[in-house]
Parts: sequence; C-alpha cells; structure tokens
Amino acid sequence: GGGLHAHIGPHGRLNPHLDYESHPKLGWTRKLNILVYLNEAWQDAWGGHLGLWEQSELGHGSLAVQVSPRFNRAIVFETPGSWHGLTGSIACPQGQARQSMAVYYLTEDYLHARPKALFAPTPDQEGDAEVLSLIQRRASVSTAQATYRANIKPAHL
Repeated sequence: GGGLHAHIGPHGRLNPHLDYESHPKLGWTRKLNILVYLNEAWQDAWGGHLGLWEQSELGHGSLAVQVSPRFNRAIVFETPGSWHGLTGSIACPQGQARQSMAVYYLTEDYLHARPKALFAPTPDQEGDAEVLSLIQRRASVSTAQATYRANIKPAHL
C-alpha cells in the first residue's frame, strides 16, 4: 500500500498516532512504513519534522527522536507500536506543502488487530472537547485503545 502525502501546508498538524495494524479489507498485517521526503527546497525552520514517540501503557510517552524532512531522505519504521506524527505545526509559506511518498509493507499474517489509526491529543488539545470527539469518531477510540493495551509491544525506532 501507499501513496503521496502532499496535503500538509501552512499551520498543518498531524497528531501522534498509531497506524492501522490490520488492513481493513484484506485482514493482512501492516509491518513497515517507509517515508521518502519530496520537497527539494524545504527549509528546516518551516518544521514538518517527523516525531517518533516512546510507548507507554496509556499511549504515547515522551518524544524519542525527530527527523527533518530533507529532500530524498527515507525513513523506515515498524508499524505496530510506533507512535509517530509531526512534532509541531508547519510554518511554511502559502503555496507550499510538506510532501512525502509513503509505502506500507503488509504480510499475510492475520492478527485481527486495530483496523484504523489511533490518534492522541497533543498537550494543548487535551481539554478540547471538539478535538477529543473528533479523535473518538475517527478511530473508535474505546475499541482501539482496548486492543492496543491488550497487545502492547516494545517500540522499535
């Protein structure tokens, strides 16, 4: 699986999240994510850094590493248990957007794990009822969290 991610423009955000582990139609297990950055003129000051967070029993823990989206840089990480997202909002000029190509490697294992992404609020969103409601609707959080807690695996960076 995969595709182009070219939609994160000025003020764009991507909260820490866990990707789906079980393909929603095939049931295959998603094992690896590969991201390749495509912006030749992207400036570090614009942000858009990929964050990888440590795992805790309640969700994501502290930020472990952040990676600048430099042109042609490839990032590979395991899908199960890897909390990732942007480390802050993007500050690029109008007409620009952070662009990457994503590839997902799946195997024919059938774990029957989480079929949707599980997002977490950022610290500034924790009391925001609208954001929390959106997260719950987007990922069926109660079901996904129960599945996640039952299948906690060590994070591999």
